[in-house]
Amino acid sequence: RPHIDHVAEPAASLADRLCAEERPTEKREEERAQHLAELAQGRQGAVLRHDVQVAAVASAEQKRQEGDSYAQQKKDEADQYVSDRHQEMEKFEADVKGRADDYSQTTRSAADDYANQVRANLENQSKVIEGNIQGLKQFETEYRARLTEFLTQLQAQVSDTNNYNSLENN
Repeated sequence: RPHIDHVAEPAASLADRLCAEERPTEKREEERAQHLAELAQGRQGAVLRHDVQVAAVASAEQKRQEGDSYAQQKKDEADQYVSDRHQEMEKFEADVKGRADDYSQTTRSAADDYANQVRANLENQSKVIEGNIQGLKQFETEYRARLTEFLTQLQAQVSDTNNYNSLENN
């Protein structure tokens, strides 16, 4: 504790100076006792100041360690918060992607089903139309045959009538 001796040194030299002066012994002894008491108080004060300084340094070191610990705790909490939010965002993104894929698959399946129904309806309608066309062709063939037969019969009648008339006229 070098600074204690440094503080106590002026008080000791003051006491020595007072002893060196010529004064009555009783008064000198009294002053010397007072100066020695002041010197003792100075040393106690220096020791107390030193202890206070040591306690302040220890308290400051403890506060710094507490501050570092608190800062590290808050940094860890912030890192954990960021990590949790990233995980939540990744989970949400995966959920949205899954729902979008499901919707896309459902929509695609519905579109395929609708296209198949339209195709089947068109095929059925084309078969009906083809059947109608075949029916019309058959009707036309039958109609022509009947018409030809009717016209042939009509021609035969007209010819017979002409022949009959020509016989009668002759």
